[in-house]
Amino acid sequence: QGHSAAGLVLLLVGIGIREAVLPLHSWFPPFVQHAPMGLVVAFFAPQLGVYAHLELLRGELPHQLAHSVASVGAITAVVAAALGLAQTNGRRALAFLIMSQTGLVAFGLDASSPVAQIGALLTWQVIGVATAGFAMTLASLEARRGNLSLTAPVGSFTRTPRMAVAFLFMGFASVGLPLTLGFVAEDLLVQGSVDEFPVLAFALILATALNGVAVMRAFFMLFSGSAEHIG
Repeated sequence: QGHSAAGLVLLLVGIGIREAVLPLHSWFPPFVQHAPMGLVVAFFAPQLGVYAHLELLRGELPHQLAHSVASVGAITAVVAAALGLAQTNGRRALAFLIMSQTGLVAFGLDASSPVAQIGALLTWQVIGVATAGFAMTLASLEARRGNLSLTAPVGSFTRTPRMAVAFLFMGFASVGLPLTLGFVAEDLLVQGSVDEFPVLAFALILATALNGVAVMRAFFMLFSGSAEHIG
């Protein structure tokens, strides 16, 4: 209808809601907390908002607007990672981990560097495989124990060792710790964005560190502290 600027803004807002970036995220943590985990994984793993971004917006945004979108992605990555550390429910902690990783993808897709864009695409694959596996491991644990609280250590590693190892390794891959594909993806994101967004590249490193702490915290809360088998 000749209103391309308005259409572009509406499209960006729609993708922002679908990808639960700040401040359009308030619907997402309750969805992850209360919906069946299979539905949650089917909803976030394909990352349809990322696909829409690639198909409709990549290379089409004005430079200043692309910087603004990248800033929103980086802020989402850091703030969601910090909020994840404060959660006392396992599912809500998972929701903020997913939001943080989605912010990293949004950040990389709007960088002009091909290296950063490749890193964003790899992060997309990591979300589809590792984070989905992490969520399903959490669901398996929840099926045995009921509601998963992160207020105190209540688990037993020796009673469920394979589940504990799966939880830890899938979590590490999700947040990009070394020796995982997620680490390669986020290293490419940093390398590709440090010249264009030096401050935001530091935010990406901070988000990765906070997410790593969140995964370790959840691991110790759910798989240590008790010799008894719960569930």
